[in-house]
Amino acid sequence: MSNSEHATGSQSGDSASVPRKNTLSGRTAVVSAIAGFVLMAVSGFLFFAAAGYSAQANQDPQALLAAGGSSPDIFRWASVVDLFGYLLVAPLVAYLYHRFRDEPRTVLYTAAGFAYILVGAIGAIIFLAAEPMLLRNYASASATVAQRAAIATTFTALYQIVVVGLWQTLECIPAGVWLLGTGSNLYRGNRRALALVPFALGSLYLLLAAVRLLGI
Repeated sequence: MSNSEHATGSQSGDSASVPRKNTLSGRTAVVSAIAGFVLMAVSGFLFFAAAGYSAQANQDPQALLAAGGSSPDIFRWASVVDLFGYLLVAPLVAYLYHRFRDEPRTVLYTAAGFAYILVGAIGAIIFLAAEPMLLRNYASASATVAQRAAIATTFTALYQIVVVGLWQTLECIPAGVWLLGTGSNLYRGNRRALALVPFALGSLYLLLAAVRLLGI
């Protein structure tokens, strides 16, 4: 083997032995997640606006139907904003996997994080696909009393499935697991003060899921 070939082979071996760096920076992931949570908060405000700024919609979804007017368009935008809010959390989940990949149960925590995003995004998609159409049909001048009653029943059922079933119960379980797992990884990495944030949020998510499951 010539000296040049030996040198080439040596360089290839050295480059192969160098661990591949994570191309996603922590700052980018955190900024993306913060933007996502801000969008979720904006979405919540838009849903509130679609109900005519009435808190009654939390207990009675038909308050959204009674709001009429521009509520279908507001509801649609609220769903779109919420969808992107969930998706923007994904970079943080991916970054934390690479950051703590050698820690025990990190794969489980990462899967829980992506499950949280998936369940939340599915809820937003259901709202985006169905609820604005139901709101428009309900407000239509040609809708009969019987049609409006059927629309109201369907709208309420979908609202309960998404808000109570998906967002306030199912997504809270993987979200809690992901956050508590992230907190434990940070704690073991001597970031104990920072670990308090995911510990607290994860506990709140699991508490809400327990409340919904137990019907308290």
